[in-house]
Amino acid sequence: MASVWKLHGDGRTVEPDAVVRPNERLGWPQMFGLGGQHVLAMFGATVTVPLLTGFPVTATIFWSGIGRVVFALSSATLAEIVRDPTGAWTLAVSCRDVFARGGRAVEVQGPLIEDRARVVHEGFWEPA
Repeated sequence: MASVWKLHGDGRTVEPDAVVRPNERLGWPQMFGLGGQHVLAMFGATVTVPLLTGFPVTATIFWSGIGRVVFALSSATLAEIVRDPTGAWTLAVSCRDVFARGGRAVEVQGPLIEDRARVVHEGFWEPA
């Protein structure tokens, strides 16, 4: 199967004022570099900060300006898989409820592929 992306220019550089379109990409070394930078920046902003400050990840996602959250597995299904009666590993608060209390709209889509996402968690969590 052919790639849906085509190489932008020479794949190594982007000319000033040029636009890399959605169906274009840079060469793989540049893509890995940009992807790695994105992962580190987003991880730091949306995961590390809540761990250090105690804020919920949902709140941090809201404050970072993300306009859409797409998820595969509901918190209710995760709680069912984890079987943790204390609630220490799952939080029975919907991200929709958290975002609804904010001052701007955040679109929430999900759970989308719950049957497939469930497989990833089953067998990982030990019963409490």
